[in-house]
Amino acid sequence: MKKLFAAFVLMTFASLAGANYLIEAESFAYPGKWKSTALRGVSGSGMIQGGKGDAARGVFLFPEGGNYTVWMRSYSFGGNWRRARLQIGKRVIGSAGDEKDAALLKYPVFTWGKLKRPVMIQPGKVELTLVSESANTRIDALLFTTDKSFVPPNGAPLPENFAVTTLAPADEREFNAPLKLAVATDKPAVTYRCNETITFSVDPLCGGKTAEKGFLSYRLRSDDGLDETKVIPLAGKRIEIKTMMKQPGFVRLTAELLDSQKRQVSFTDDRNVTTRAEFDGTAGADIDQIRSLPEPEDFDAFWVKQKARLAEVPLAPVITDRGLNEAGTFHRYSVSAPCPGIEFKGEKPAPMTGIYSIPVGAAPKSLKAKIVLPGYGVGEQKPFMQGKTGYIYMAINAHGMEIGREPEYYAKFAVSRGNYALTDGDDAENCYFNGMVLRLLRALEFLKSLPEWNGVDLEVFGGSQGGLHALWAAALDPDVTQCEARIPWCCNVGGQTLGLMKQDFVSLKYGKGRDYYDPVNMAKRIHCPVNVSRAGLGDFTCPPSGIARMYYNLKCPKEITWVQNSSHGEDYPADSEKFHFVGTELQ
Repeated sequence: MKKLFAAFVLMTFASLAGANYLIEAESFAYPGKWKSTALRGVSGSGMIQGGKGDAARGVFLFPEGGNYTVWMRSYSFGGNWRRARLQIGKRVIGSAGDEKDAALLKYPVFTWGKLKRPVMIQPGKVELTLVSESANTRIDALLFTTDKSFVPPNGAPLPENFAVTTLAPADEREFNAPLKLAVATDKPAVTYRCNETITFSVDPLCGGKTAEKGFLSYRLRSDDGLDETKVIPLAGKRIEIKTMMKQPGFVRLTAELLDSQKRQVSFTDDRNVTTRAEFDGTAGADIDQIRSLPEPEDFDAFWVKQKARLAEVPLAPVITDRGLNEAGTFHRYSVSAPCPGIEFKGEKPAPMTGIYSIPVGAAPKSLKAKIVLPGYGVGEQKPFMQGKTGYIYMAINAHGMEIGREPEYYAKFAVSRGNYALTDGDDAENCYFNGMVLRLLRALEFLKSLPEWNGVDLEVFGGSQGGLHALWAAALDPDVTQCEARIPWCCNVGGQTLGLMKQDFVSLKYGKGRDYYDPVNMAKRIHCPVNVSRAGLGDFTCPPSGIARMYYNLKCPKEITWVQNSSHGEDYPADSEKFHFVGTELQ
């Protein structure tokens, strides 16, 4: 699991010597609505995120008491929309999060917020609770200090002279060994049929043995409308949860182990490794028949028109030499080329911008070409990219940002974009995705213009939003020869109007304009091999129903790897069950 930590600085009145205490993420128990994130905090630990009203709890032993000033570190976009409050016991200490402060608007940035009042804490066990006050809160750290003058630095580790001792949770353990929920289905999870019984076998394990006390809390939701929650007592044996699908789609099981007080539990060992017993995964029935909206009748005509718009603007690339890599084996460049597109918030259409590398001494027509496509966000693109032997290797910017600018430029740019792609789905030609596609096609055009390209091999790769871009590229440029789309985003967005389960966090508003960009429609136009290298069966940023519909619309050589108990991040358990298909055959 990802980590959330809190550093505590203690200063006694008898001495100016202080003591600092670190508490990491695994020490907080949080419900199924909270999610650990793939993003990492300044300390190298992770964060947890939750929606409005969600709470995370931990009980910690304060060796010394004192009057503490409290700081909270969050992952900020700047804009006063990600906030959480801290409670000690039932006392509300205050809230912190994004602030409308120009100095804190860099993207991404970790910011400390000071809670409104200090708090007197007695030595001993203290219950801390974090409650999300916004739709998408990400908390990275808490800092308790008796030094009223200390101000923690934003976007940087705590000072080196700020010595920290790591604390585990106070020892209230009903479960005194590593925890795990071992969940399996009675057949491969994506191979069920409608009206066939689906059995999830759940083993709540403590130290490798089935737990005999406590409770299992679980929730079942499905693409055919099921939504039920139960809390059942443990009895030292396996629990079977049975359900079925009446229509093609997936049923989702989220489950966790609770103690005898029906509280969440975790176990932290002597090496400060914390485990929880949790599961988030699905089983699918007739997933090759999942419903989707009909594609627009003018889909192909629309894209002929968009390509014509692009062709009217000359390529005219401006290339900047960025020097050799440290080993002297790759030459690096950045490029900008004009593009048509939308006038976002009154701005002129953004150019295509990216960075690329070419092996030193490469002969004309000697190299394959590969383009790496970015995930969701508005981060600065660094020009210092390592290349790949035998390849022209390129990474583009989704937004056409200038490369090599000062930090203030990227801070303002990030703020200007906000939730750039989440709500404008009605008008296909005047939505944010339109500019993204045209910049992508321009990047491919530029790659093919380089004299070192061998004229044959053109590969695309991306994850999440980058997976969406990769499928766009493969569908719209017939020169693409290989597509790897990892956890591709925005598949079958219209399915939510048909009753399919929606996304958890990054939820797109459906509009008819989205159908022109939806991979379920793009897939029918792809002829090169496609590898969906990971599809998370617990990923509801990119729901499995959408990826399945896209996959079965592909008529090209294809393969997909479904990963059980895998959400959107790359931090899924190492022993997660995988189901690899080549075409329609399970391997």
